[in-house]
Amino acid sequence: MDFKKFFGRSLVGFTALTTAFALVACGDSNKTSNGDDEDEETEYSSSSSKTKGSSGSKDVDLSEKLDNDVNQGDLLESSALKKPTNLSVSRLAPSVFRLDWASPETLGGIEAYVLQRLAPTETEWKDVGTLKDPTATHFIIDGKNNADFYYRLAAMKGEERSAYSDKIMIPSSAKYVSDLEFPTVPSLVANIERDSVLEIVVTGNYPSQAILNSIYNLEKGEKTGEVYYEARFVYGSSYDVDTTDFSLDKGAVSKKFKSIEDECNSFAQVRVVWRDKNGAVDFSDWTSPIGTKTGTTTGLVGNLSELCAEVVVTESGFPAPANLAVNEVAGSKVLSWTYAPNEEHPASRFFVEYQDLAQKKWVVIDSVDASITRYLLESISAEISYYRVVAVDKKGEKSNYSEDIVVTSTSESVALGVPSITGVEDYSKDKLTLSWSYADNATRPVTGFEIQELDVSKNEWKKLGTVEASVNKFLLSVSNNVRYVRVVAYDANGRVPSADLTIPANATSIYLLPAPTIKGVTEMTDGKLALAWDYSASNDRPVEAFVVQRLNGQGSKLSSDMVDKKSRIFQIPSLDSVRYYRVGAYDSKDTSYSEIYLIPATEKPVLAAPANVAGVQVAAEDSARISWNYTDNAKRPARNFKVQVMNGVTWKDVGSCGSSVTTMKVALAKTGSYYRVGAYDAGADKDTVFSASIFVAYDASEVTLNAPTGFSAKDNGKNTLELKWSYTQGTLEAKSFAIDTSADGVSWSLYKSGIAANVTSLIVDAPRDPKYYAVVAINGNDSAMSEAAYVPGYVIDLSLPAPSGLKAERIAPSVWLLSWTYEREVDRREKGFIVESSVNGKGEWTEESETVDAGVLYYYANNATSGKDNNVEHYFHVAAYDDADTTAFTSAVQLTVATAYREDMKFTTPTVALQSPGKKLPTGTTHVEEVKDEETGAVTVIDVPDSACLITKAQVYVSNSFANRNIVNSEFTATTMYEVRWYTAKKNIPTLLDTMPENRLAIDYADANGALDPEDDPETFSLNDLYVQVRMIWTDKNGVSDYSEWSNPLLLSKCSAQ
Repeated sequence: MDFKKFFGRSLVGFTALTTAFALVACGDSNKTSNGDDEDEETEYSSSSSKTKGSSGSKDVDLSEKLDNDVNQGDLLESSALKKPTNLSVSRLAPSVFRLDWASPETLGGIEAYVLQRLAPTETEWKDVGTLKDPTATHFIIDGKNNADFYYRLAAMKGEERSAYSDKIMIPSSAKYVSDLEFPTVPSLVANIERDSVLEIVVTGNYPSQAILNSIYNLEKGEKTGEVYYEARFVYGSSYDVDTTDFSLDKGAVSKKFKSIEDECNSFAQVRVVWRDKNGAVDFSDWTSPIGTKTGTTTGLVGNLSELCAEVVVTESGFPAPANLAVNEVAGSKVLSWTYAPNEEHPASRFFVEYQDLAQKKWVVIDSVDASITRYLLESISAEISYYRVVAVDKKGEKSNYSEDIVVTSTSESVALGVPSITGVEDYSKDKLTLSWSYADNATRPVTGFEIQELDVSKNEWKKLGTVEASVNKFLLSVSNNVRYVRVVAYDANGRVPSADLTIPANATSIYLLPAPTIKGVTEMTDGKLALAWDYSASNDRPVEAFVVQRLNGQGSKLSSDMVDKKSRIFQIPSLDSVRYYRVGAYDSKDTSYSEIYLIPATEKPVLAAPANVAGVQVAAEDSARISWNYTDNAKRPARNFKVQVMNGVTWKDVGSCGSSVTTMKVALAKTGSYYRVGAYDAGADKDTVFSASIFVAYDASEVTLNAPTGFSAKDNGKNTLELKWSYTQGTLEAKSFAIDTSADGVSWSLYKSGIAANVTSLIVDAPRDPKYYAVVAINGNDSAMSEAAYVPGYVIDLSLPAPSGLKAERIAPSVWLLSWTYEREVDRREKGFIVESSVNGKGEWTEESETVDAGVLYYYANNATSGKDNNVEHYFHVAAYDDADTTAFTSAVQLTVATAYREDMKFTTPTVALQSPGKKLPTGTTHVEEVKDEETGAVTVIDVPDSACLITKAQVYVSNSFANRNIVNSEFTATTMYEVRWYTAKKNIPTLLDTMPENRLAIDYADANGALDPEDDPETFSLNDLYVQVRMIWTDKNGVSDYSEWSNPLLLSKCSAQ
């Protein structure tokens, strides 16, 4: 291997280390915590150039060969030289890494270091470079294709080597040095810039100056690397994705919606892209989706923000699951929703679907019982996924679909806090004390603070020193120049800087106005909220008042209230939606604001239900007196009550009254009636909460509507029950029947209504859980229920169904398409399908190398060996499987060359035509012709030589039934050609064959004639009486060919041109 290519640079003629090597070593020159550190590479280059030998020497001796076997270091454990220790890796650019190590405390004669590399798939270490600097502590490994190798070091003295250090892998995903603050996910706002245009604006978390000014963006002083944004827009109507780049200077990007449907159903994401001088690229995470899609961060400006929030789907009367949301629980995503029960369509199960972007269709992934309104999304590999939920009732009817929701694989993490500089005070004649405050987070405690100063000449932040997490002060030197400083909070996973502080020249003190710290929100007895904060007052800069600001949902408008400086609390009304608040400390010069605090929408108080409902028949009347008790919820009192009666199979209002009334007189059916009482309020929170139902009997000597008798429920097999009953009509005739069910035999709900009065049996699904069944006779408002039948829970047969209907169709000379049908069980999904093959269909079956995914009902039996029909005469069959079982296999099908091609891939036999020009040649005989003189009319007899038309050329062309375009364009097709043959049995002319591409369509006999040229002897050679035919040759990518039938033969018997 060429070492120059490995490091991406030519080393010929380098005489000084100050010339940019691809492999650089640096001494450990940064040992203070509060000095002005220089850039390590610059410092090393400078100091190394002072120790140079002659102009022909090199500090870094890079081996010209990598394929020399250098493994003797493994055998030098007894060497007196101390080995390097504590190897670590950090990343300086997408393709630039720094390998650090600890040198021995005493060099002990060390003169240089040697670096070795080992590929994970190899067994021998290779020397890749030596460094003649005993004080060096790191290598810079610069260039593509250097990651994902193991590296190790040994110290050298002459040819002697120390034991090697422990090996370390340099992964392509190594973490960047913390100063780079990469990758940083940008923050965004969305804006409907104008009609049908979605604009995305980057508002913060910009790439750091350290990345923008990195030396690894430069090649020989010229900037070849770049940092930019990449945006992707997803259109909800089609899920098409548009990706575009835009510069950091531009800071915004927009796309026009492709359709009206997209205006309330689209979103975008942005990420930072860093391409270094070597052309290597790395990315930040994508931002959270933002736009008009349900479930995204909307932040829209313009009239669409309100319009899109009110989109409602109304396809049928069966309501959809609502409030679809995704939450992260213990590292997993959980989908949840709410559902309002519907009496006409009681939900049986909820089905969860996801959008298959490749096929552009929704696919069911699972279902849950109607009592469950959440689902664990076990694996989300895609960066973007779309989900929706639909309810299905016992009849199999579907509700409207929920709004679909976007789920991203990006996981939000707890952020570090932001340090807040509180001021600068005089410490001594030439020193100042910088102080700051920090609110630590127990979930992610800060490790320490780094104090930085801006190097104005380079526009880079330089470290002045670090302090522990418990320290909030740092000494600075008084300067004759303006200085810019900041404090950076850090831990092992990130860094967060404070706002910059400008220190004027020769400043002795700067007193900043401290910002308040919001403590939280508490609910007061009147339903309002109290926003509370803490404040650490500064004697040097007293606060004059506090400002409480509220940001609207888009964050672009503010409302402010001034509060007395002694206050630490502010009263706000209950919130019907999320709001953002912040508190500012105010004086005549400035206002210092707290962090923005999110206050969620106030949870709506629950309306209480009426209790202790009772009813009695009013004496001598067809009416009943209904009474109840009610205890108000102080936060949500009832406004009115209503009484409902069971009218056949539905509840019907029979009267209402004010909230102070707890009794009502209502009509009573002669068969008795079921009643319930509802409490309801008014306004935006209008709702009704009902009591349990009661039955009031009618006191009469004669009940005219008979109840069904002999009711039974028996196992009918196939996961069903047969319900049977008898019925004798009374004086009040039953008009229909209904089936009611109950879990406890007390509270009943309608299962099925509208059963004709002449029907006395019904087949229903067997229940999983124990349940009571009863049949009800109905006439208008009157009803009579049979005795209940108890049915224990059933073990539903959830065996995995087997596929069926396997068939084979040929779609290329050596490719067959196997397809089958599959009826999936709702409650048990297959994981996929297994395809097996056998030579004779009777002996040993072999599983194909690849299984088929669930929902895919086809398999390509594709001969992968060029020129051999390996699948010919083989038998195939298919079975379904999941984690627990494999089904029976289908009946086998045999693949043969006689297997019919699929209808759209059939051969066509070409239709051909001829053009056969010729020459008139003498035959050696004569015939007599009469010639008449036109003027005199005299006739003269003359001898005329005989001649014949000899065909000397022939062109055949395809005139119809051209090549099947499905064959020509097939992914399995290598070539499609026409083959032409000329032949005759009357002459001593061999059969001639030639081919032409299917798009040529015409060929001349001379093309195939070769050495036999009719022009050589036109009098003795002709093509007369030859036949010509054409057929199509189809060769697939496995090198296997098949042929159409030959066309009808055409005879070359006449000249088509003289």
